Amino acid sequence: MLSKIPQEYLKFLSVKDLETLLDLKRRDEELQELMERRDRLARELEAVEERIQAIEDRRMKDLGQRTTAPIVVRKRKTLKEHIVEVMQEVRQPMPAGEIQKRLVDRGVMGRGSNPRSFYNTVFQALQRYDCFHKDDKLYSLKDGTAAEAPAEDSASLKEYVVAVLKHAKTPLKASEIASRALIAGYKTDLDQDGLTQRVTATLKKHLNSLFDWDSQRYRLITPVN
Repeated sequence: MLSKIPQEYLKFLSVKDLETLLDLKRRDEELQELMERRDRLARELEAVEERIQAIEDRRMKDLGQRTTAPIVVRKRKTLKEHIVEVMQEVRQPMPAGEIQKRLVDRGVMGRGSNPRSFYNTVFQALQRYDCFHKDDKLYSLKDGTAAEAPAEDSASLKEYVVAVLKHAKTPLKASEIASRALIAGYKTDLDQDGLTQRVTATLKKHLNSLFDWDSQRYRLITPVN
């Protein structure tokens, strides 16, 4: 702040004026630091909650294998899945603030979150996932995101990849295919990066037989019924 004041004017300021300017500068820097820390903690909290849910799901699955009675594991929806549902309901591009408001109306907001920090979390999710498209300040689902899942509940990842590419209008990156497979209902304990790696391996395994590759994007090359 003081650096923006011409040197010739500084000599006209009293000691009290200088102290006031220094105090304002210190408060601005402290506020900015606190806001950045708050956003960082919100992201960390979301990651911790996802890890807790994954551990709980694995424990329930293990318990189900040790008992004769079947146990149904109900996985909580991720923020990304909630955003997708909102977009599918509205069916028109929306600003991030409108998406956040609709999520709050649906009861979707992290524990201990306030509206401002939750908005930041929603905004980061819109930037992070490949299935969301931004046009100016409006967000929507990319074409082909709502690909239908294969008919069988036990469908393989390859079948999900085929279903996603069959529904897509343009070739897709492996990361985009992974995101759309999750939205279509593919079940996995892998995170986004881990699933992308597995999708890439599946694509390469069937390259030139089912899939074609060009500039890091994949498409189907054979008709699939």
